[in-house]
Amino acid sequence: MEEILKVTDFILSKHLYTPKQVQKLLFYSYSLYLIKYNEKYSDDMKKLFKGDFEARKHGPVNIQVYEYLKKQPNVKEQVILQDKKHENFIDKILLVFGRYSGLELEEMLKKEMPWIKAYTIKENTKISDEDIYEYYSKYKK
Repeated sequence: MEEILKVTDFILSKHLYTPKQVQKLLFYSYSLYLIKYNEKYSDDMKKLFKGDFEARKHGPVNIQVYEYLKKQPNVKEQVILQDKKHENFIDKILLVFGRYSGLELEEMLKKEMPWIKAYTIKENTKISDEDIYEYYSKYKK
């Protein structure tokens, strides 16, 4: 399992993404990793990184990353993750989703059940791994 801030730096080392883009790309990376590397939902699922996302007004947000991005420059040198498999996985996510603006990613995620369900309860509610897995696993091949 990677450290969330290391994954953040890895993403930032690939392209000059906005903080909003980084948050949404992290959420998609986390979510799609759950369904790719787990056969079913459980409490001990394999995860790309440890970290929770909250349903905020502008989509899923990890508070630790939010605070980190407020203090860090946006340009990073090459970052290497612990596992090459993780790098390759994130590179694929960036290839698919990295072409969208932060606003486009926000609008996409705000139409998806995990954010809707958590935000309907109350803003800043944690988006559950169970809801993430249930929703995105329907796209699993």
